[in-house]
Parts: sequence; structure tokens; C-alpha cells
Amino acid sequence: MKRVLDIALALLGLPVWLPVLLVGMAIVALTMGRPVFYVSERAGKGGKAFRFWKLRTMREGEGADEARLTATGKWLRKFSIDELPQLFLVLAGRMSLVGPRPLPVKYLTRYSAEQAIRHQVLPGITGWAQVNGRNALSWERKFELDAWYVRNRSLKLDLKILAMTIGKMFDFSGINHEGCATMTEFEGTEKKRGKFVTFEGGEGCGKSTQIKRLAARLAEKGIETVLTREPGGTVLNERIRTLIKDQLEEAPVDKCELLLFLAARAQLVEKVIRPALASGKWVVSDRFSDSTMAYQGYGRGMDLGTVELMNSFACGGLEPDLTLLLDLPEETARARMRQREAQTATSADRIEQAGREFHARLRAGFLAMQKAEPGRIKLVDASGTVDEVETEIWKSVAPIV
Repeated sequence: MKRVLDIALALLGLPVWLPVLLVGMAIVALTMGRPVFYVSERAGKGGKAFRFWKLRTMREGEGADEARLTATGKWLRKFSIDELPQLFLVLAGRMSLVGPRPLPVKYLTRYSAEQAIRHQVLPGITGWAQVNGRNALSWERKFELDAWYVRNRSLKLDLKILAMTIGKMFDFSGINHEGCATMTEFEGTEKKRGKFVTFEGGEGCGKSTQIKRLAARLAEKGIETVLTREPGGTVLNERIRTLIKDQLEEAPVDKCELLLFLAARAQLVEKVIRPALASGKWVVSDRFSDSTMAYQGYGRGMDLGTVELMNSFACGGLEPDLTLLLDLPEETARARMRQREAQTATSADRIEQAGREFHARLRAGFLAMQKAEPGRIKLVDASGTVDEVETEIWKSVAPIV
């Protein structure tokens, strides 16, 4: 019934809100230029990411939000005209007219268990928190109101909120939080969220050694760290690791291999990583989502867009705070692998035996991703001594400690 109400009201109001939106778009284009829309990734029902649209109210570029907010933008916000593009998201089923406001995906790991209840329903254009204070409220109070709405939601309550919203359109209080253009960033409440650091790279780059060294350094700083690996980290995932890595009588085809990795990642995120981060611990992982893009995307030649979409689903919006890409020339990496096999009396696993061309594509993929995201993915020359590599790694980690 809620979905029917959303579609019916959005369509019935189309002759009113569409012309207003078009005028708003024209005003933005004339006063601020293009782009007309502000687009970002927000977390929807179940934490699933979706593209969120508003009319742009700020100038592009560096600087505080308060400095970039234009006079036109203030006017658009005052009458909530900037929110009108979201009615298309309501018609598409990504949002509802009433529900908790959609927030950035990065907030997903910062909620307490109680606060996360807000993602049990579709996000809304308006909601219980919106009609009870908007941005004048603290994050904690907003989330209390969101949780109350989820537990008490009904068609009658939605109609009440919609009626209250009409009144709030002419009550201009609470548009901004004190001291900022909208709201300060939500950092978490119960305990300061831990950091999520991942190590990536081809075979033989020395990840295992450097992960242990980083954990020791963090311990010296009094930081409790959870070490994990992919695939692995849980009892179930260690079994999946065997299916992926070992030379069994039946090797998984590429699609099956991808799905096995993603299944293990989904389990690891929910059972290990999110709880540890929420409790304030750091998580250091030997591989994460970037490996899937490199190995199954670039290495196996699977469609990168499809792999990225499936990766996002498995991660539930979780991204590392920092990724350390340990890079080695192919010959150096192969020499180290041969040395390791001789020392441990082991042989290369199924993926390690994929061949030179595969590993060349793999390395090229990692380097392409680093070039695309230099802020998150830090390139580390892994050809030096163990101590030299450790020093380079710490240069990237120290700023976030």
C-alpha cells in the first residue's frame, strides 16, 4: 500500500512539482552554470547504495560548505525546491515519500546497532526527524526519531508526516545545523570507529610479512588490531578458501570463482570487519575488494562494470580507509615465490599458477586502480628490504593514526 501511495501522490502532484523543478533548474543554470544537479552515492534500504539527486546549491571547488553556498542555493533550500528531483527516485522505487533521509554510504560502518535500524525501510524525501527539527537536531536525536518511525510505521503515520511536511515548508527553522551550511559529518557515537586498512598486490610481494609488522607498530601505539585475510577470516570462509585455492578434482569456472570470493567477502564484512570497526578496533586485511577487480576483472577478463557492481553488493558499501598496494616487477615476484616454495616445501596454488600473461594483466590492473584512486590507494615499492618497505608503509599509515 505504501508503494501505491508513493506513486499515486507523485503522479498526482506532477503538474505542480515538475514546472517548479524546471524553473529551479533554469535558475541554477543561469546563476551557477552546469552541472545543474548535485549527484552523490547514498545508502538505501538494506544499506544498498544508489545515486542520489538534488538541485545544486553550492559552487564547485574547494572550501567550506558555508562559503560555497550561494544566495540562490539558500533560496532553493528554504522552500525545499532542491529536493524535487528525488520524486523521480520515488517513482523508480529507490526512495519513498516518507522515511529516514538517505545519508552517505561511508556512514554505514559508523552506526550503532540501534541506529542501523533506519536502513530497514526505503529512505524518504521527508520523515519523522524532518518534521521534528530537521538539521537543528543532533545526529543522535535524528537517529532516535528514525528508529521510532521504523518501529511504528503505518499508512496513518505516513499521511500525518506528509501533512506536517506541508506546514514545515513555510516554517524555515532547522534548515541548517548551528555553525554550518547543513550538518556536520557524522563520526559515530558509541565509540570512535576503527580504521580499515587493506594490503593489495600480486603474488610474492610480501604482504604477510608487512601486515604483521604494521600490527606490531599499531600495538606500540595502543591500537587494538584485528588481522584477517581473503578469502578466509571465518570458519566458513576458510572452507571457501580451500575450494578456490587448492587443486581439486574440479576447478571452478571464472564466474563460480568470482561468486565464491564475493560470498566469502560478504560473510567477512558482516561477521568480522563491521563489528570490529564499530567497537573501535582497527582491521588490517590481506586483500579485499580491489583484489577481485584485479584478479577476476583485469586478470580473468570479466566485465569490470559487472564485477564492480557485484563487489559493491558483497561489501554493503564498506570501503577501506587506506589501501597499501605493494608493487613488484614480475621477475622479482616470481623469484620470491620460488624462494618461498623452497623454504616452506610447498607448491604454488591454482591462482598462482595462472601464467605470466595473467599476472601481467593483474599488475596492470592494480596500477590502473591506484592511478584512479591515489587518495585511498597508496603505491609502495616492494622491491626494497623488509625494513625499507615497512618504513614506506608507515609513511602512509601514520597520518590516519
